[in-house]
Amino acid sequence: QSALYGRNAFSGAINYVTRMPSDSLGLKVEATGGSDGRKGGQAAIGGPLAQQLSGRMSLLYDEFDGSYDNPLGGQDIGGYRYRSVQGKLHWAPADSFSVTGALYYSNDEIDDSATTAYPANCENRVDADLGAQRLLDFCGRIPSMDHYADTLRGIGTPSALYVADALSDEAIPKIASALGEDRDLVRGQLTINWEVAGGTLTALSGYSNTEQKALVDGNRSLGTGLPFVYCTDTMEIGPGAYICNRVGGEFPFDRLTSGVLQLQQESETREISQEIRFSSRQDQALRWSTGVYWYDVNRDVRERGAEATNLLGVPAFPDNQFGPVVTSFPVIIGEAAFRDWFRPGGNADPLERHIQEFRDDSWSVFAAADLDMNEDLTLDAQLRYGHESKKARGFEWDKHDLSVVDPLHSDEARDSWDALTWRLGAKYHVSPNWMTYASVSRGKKSGGFDVTPVTYADTTSGIIIKSFGAEKLLATEWGIKGRTPDGRLAVDVSAYYNDWKDVVIPEVYENDPFTGQAFQTPTAFNGNLGSATIIGLEAVANVQLTDELSMRLSGSYTDATWDSGTRVETLADFPSFRPADCQGAASNPTADAPCRARSGDISGNTMLRQPKWQGSAGLEYRRMLVGNWSLYGRTDLSYQGKVYAGNNNLSWLPEHTYVNVKLGIESGRYSVELWGRNIFNDDAPVAVYRDVFFNNATDVYQQAAPSSTPDDFFPWRLTVTHPRLATWGLTARVRFGSEER
Repeated sequence: QSALYGRNAFSGAINYVTRMPSDSLGLKVEATGGSDGRKGGQAAIGGPLAQQLSGRMSLLYDEFDGSYDNPLGGQDIGGYRYRSVQGKLHWAPADSFSVTGALYYSNDEIDDSATTAYPANCENRVDADLGAQRLLDFCGRIPSMDHYADTLRGIGTPSALYVADALSDEAIPKIASALGEDRDLVRGQLTINWEVAGGTLTALSGYSNTEQKALVDGNRSLGTGLPFVYCTDTMEIGPGAYICNRVGGEFPFDRLTSGVLQLQQESETREISQEIRFSSRQDQALRWSTGVYWYDVNRDVRERGAEATNLLGVPAFPDNQFGPVVTSFPVIIGEAAFRDWFRPGGNADPLERHIQEFRDDSWSVFAAADLDMNEDLTLDAQLRYGHESKKARGFEWDKHDLSVVDPLHSDEARDSWDALTWRLGAKYHVSPNWMTYASVSRGKKSGGFDVTPVTYADTTSGIIIKSFGAEKLLATEWGIKGRTPDGRLAVDVSAYYNDWKDVVIPEVYENDPFTGQAFQTPTAFNGNLGSATIIGLEAVANVQLTDELSMRLSGSYTDATWDSGTRVETLADFPSFRPADCQGAASNPTADAPCRARSGDISGNTMLRQPKWQGSAGLEYRRMLVGNWSLYGRTDLSYQGKVYAGNNNLSWLPEHTYVNVKLGIESGRYSVELWGRNIFNDDAPVAVYRDVFFNNATDVYQQAAPSSTPDDFFPWRLTVTHPRLATWGLTARVRFGSEER
């Protein structure tokens, strides 16, 4: 669909159409209440405002406390509060001319996600010292909260048992100040349709402005129990340089525990688009359209940071300093990373200055045509040429001396891309009720660059610009759909083959991808990972079992596989992804370069987040009662097979099955409905990504004496998202006038 809709429809498009204002007065009111604090309401009114002018306004309030308790107090976990208003006007001074405008505003408060942290358990990093342990990933099936609680009970420390008790009781310890995301969204659109000789001229204008910020629990599920290790006996060896003095041959380590509040980056994104299109009359054998499109987006990002909750327990500097400590020469290197966190406001920039500015400007021309060759055969073609320019700037500011008005570092990048995309298709009616169809299309998504401020392990800083190229997709599809003569069975079956080139995937680096210098915190950059082949089969069937009972079935099989020769640079430190003759210590970067060049092969692996099997089934019963009242009930089942967390295929999300039900009575004016979602309480985790604990101790559950080496700085983990659990509720609706069914 990218030929018709542009780069934002690289692999398909879904078109949402909101209700138009009516020429007669209508009113709708809806109220919902349910378990876990679920409550909300909607109201809409519409009708004529003047001759040839009609309007509609709707309000929405939707609130949910969340499925998980928080033993640390404050709000529950995984909830939300949406408040929105939308207005639409439709002016039709003539049958051939109309103008429709809409404005939407929403304020959304979205709780901190229902996330837990699972420490890495496999893949000890290949480096100069194989005896030192730095585990890089989590291997195996990603457990539910209940199952992981059993693992924590096996650890048996007080901190592990505290988290285990919470998880097994459908609770997640999160600091109360982690309020989640606050988002303000404004959207506007204007559509002008003018029927002229031979067709319709349409102008579509769009505007969007999104402001968002978030306060997130950096510990995920450890609450205030994340350990920070520090040396209690230090000595200055030079300006700003300290060592940790050994006492009795051992480093004098101690630890404190704290929560960590992530003050995530604030961003504002402004988008403006304009399309002018001419479409021919649709009652002709040849139907065509052509047009031009322009799109502009500006995105500004403000730096925030991290703030510890244990501000009173932090030890005094310089006698006490945060690790890690380099064991060969006991230099302390963690103080610069952590000390600011334990001050009010953390290490956030008090002036909230921009650290990134993105500008994206694109234009395109397009054409599409459908041709009826005869009553049975229709051909279609689409063609689009687009040009896109991007510019990005990065800044790093002095957060301590606020009188310094110029950035410490700044850099920028700019580039442009051209794309020619197309689609060819055909539909053939093999009988009055059955049709076969086929298509082949080429999509292209422009490249870009990451402009990222970074801090290195030696406390120096800078800005990295890393570019990536365009992605290309060649998609083919063939299918058949139709229905039986009595209309009781309708079937749609399709097969597809996608050839995806230069796939862009974010990869997390521990070291500068250009110089190899170690980062203080692992940092993600986008890159063209390689090519993949996706083969799939989809089927949908609608069956009218009786006059009152209907069923819908759907299923899909997808084989999404990385092609031969695909390598991931960041997997070169994973033992499982190094050749057999490269398993020794990597003490010399120059000597190790040939091994790294042969490492990281993921050929034949399944693409991340691509389930092989998916399916759904729905059963609906509807029966007339008295008058115009009817009884209805519906049960829906959805299934998704296991999903790999990463392209290395080391860990996976298990399959999950959700069952939703509803039962109600309705007339054209009134309806009352009981509903349940995920009624069997499937608690299998639904999403995952690899990141790090924000501390200097791999032993997050405090099983051993305090220790902090560079291998503990920062320890790897998985951040796992858990589903919304069983929810029950009641919804009532009242409709009047044109809103009646």
